[in-house]
Amino acid sequence: MQKPPTDRVPTVRELMNPILEVLRDLGGSISLAEINQEVNKSIGYSSGFLIGEYEHIAEKTNRDEIRKRIGAALSFLKNYGHLDNRRGSGVWALTQQARDNLTVDPAEVMRLYQEPKSKEKDSSTKRDGKLGEESKSWEKEMHSILTREIDANQFERLIQQLLRKYGFEKVKLTGGPGDKGIDGTYIAPLHEGLLSFHGCFQCKKYEGSVRANEIRDFRGAMQGRADKGLFITTGTFTSGAEEEATRAGVSAIDLVDGDDLMERLKEKGLGFKDDGTIDHNWFKNL
Repeated sequence: MQKPPTDRVPTVRELMNPILEVLRDLGGSISLAEINQEVNKSIGYSSGFLIGEYEHIAEKTNRDEIRKRIGAALSFLKNYGHLDNRRGSGVWALTQQARDNLTVDPAEVMRLYQEPKSKEKDSSTKRDGKLGEESKSWEKEMHSILTREIDANQFERLIQQLLRKYGFEKVKLTGGPGDKGIDGTYIAPLHEGLLSFHGCFQCKKYEGSVRANEIRDFRGAMQGRADKGLFITTGTFTSGAEEEATRAGVSAIDLVDGDDLMERLKEKGLGFKDDGTIDHNWFKNL
């Protein structure tokens, strides 16, 4: 299949079939944390350049945009019946419909998504616009809470609760001056508890970009203490950091950036009321 051009950010339509191909090649399912990296790798997308550890602003802007477009493509494909996100588990999987006919016509996918709204065009347009504004509103509100309203200790306790929600066991906060960048440890059970691995995590509550040297420092602190690492930030990761996290021959480190974190909190209902609005008091009591 022809890949999208790499001299610009691919459109939502251009990303649909590469996403399906990535899921097929990885056995039919992929975590939300992996999907951006794997899709970019698959289409050979490159945007901007690096100067040492400092990321060119154009690349950061483009990577943020492609992440948003991948998210939109996932939603379209789910509505079309080709993807399932396992009731908010953070894992996207191919449906049987997709396995029977992997390739889609992007125009048809989007047409079917928009078709039910055509009966009340004016009102639906206003409603969709309102929903879009509300979506951006909750993200801005949550970002403000994570970066400005809670302190570092509260943020660590938030991550501790999130990991427990995902089924991690013995999630402990270490902290203190001797932690060497390790904020906590956990045990991740596999295959219904038959196997497990030990992991360490680091939480970075700020609005900048995590660079490759910070990933290396974290990996160094992990040595002898864990099989795998998890680095969670309210900011972003440079492409150098992403490459360092998956470098061959060393312990792998999974990355969760601010956008991914907010989506995971929403999926698990942490900090949200029953009506879907954000509960500020919940965060204050962390």
